[in-house]
Amino acid sequence: SWRACYCCSAGGPPRASAVRTWELADGYRGPLLFPRLVTAAARNWDAYVLERRGWRLAGRSGSGMTNEQWAVTFADIQAAAERLGGLIRRTPVLPTSGLPGCDAVSVSLKCENLQWGSAFKARGATNAVMSLSAEQAACGVVTHSSGNHAAALARAALQRGIAAHIVMPRNSAAVKLQAVRQLGIEPILCESTAAAREAAAADVQQRTGAVLVHPFNDPRVIAGQGTAALEILEQYPELQDVIVPVGGGGLLAGTLLAVRALRPEVGGFGAEAEGAGA
Repeated sequence: SWRACYCCSAGGPPRASAVRTWELADGYRGPLLFPRLVTAAARNWDAYVLERRGWRLAGRSGSGMTNEQWAVTFADIQAAAERLGGLIRRTPVLPTSGLPGCDAVSVSLKCENLQWGSAFKARGATNAVMSLSAEQAACGVVTHSSGNHAAALARAALQRGIAAHIVMPRNSAAVKLQAVRQLGIEPILCESTAAAREAAAADVQQRTGAVLVHPFNDPRVIAGQGTAALEILEQYPELQDVIVPVGGGGLLAGTLLAVRALRPEVGGFGAEAEGAGA
């Protein structure tokens, strides 16, 4: 069988971890083994509901749901792919070997570690910034992030020539803080709690009128992240299953939408490293 995984950091290929589960859809708890893979995939795409974040993304035909009820549609991902042309890298899908427990399957990696900023976050942040109206863009953007989304939004704002206000916890990794500073933006530091981050971003938004671009709970960000899945499906036609790292859920949401629209027979898994939960 053929499976593709995302490689989302500059640290190299993923390491083996124990089994985890994550709520993906109506009562479904899928087995999450990464990179140890299960032999049967979750193929019930009828009603993926990311209840962890309160998103409703898709529904079965006849379920009574309409497109207007969906946070993001496949058309949004297609529009994002056009919008991002020339602004992000089309990263390769490369085969890998020697992963523990994977002798019976073919595993390839979508190398988003080769993306701008060494992470897929450039897709969502850039799509969000380039989606703004001229009136919205004039006020700039604001976000709160401890890492890759911070630098991705700073870069996207620089590309468009607008202001970016980046709230980051004081204990953010030095390399993450430096990545933002290298783009000419001094991070607004706050305490490391979620409440402190959100409060600091809300204060900036109130003072400046800047548009909040949340790291994952934003339809424009989800649509941008989904463009990675469009590339996988073009680059890896023999794909049978896709394994997606789960943090906030933006990449997972965009991937499921794209795969469901184009290859509904493909199985989808969310993966979260044991001991390093989101």
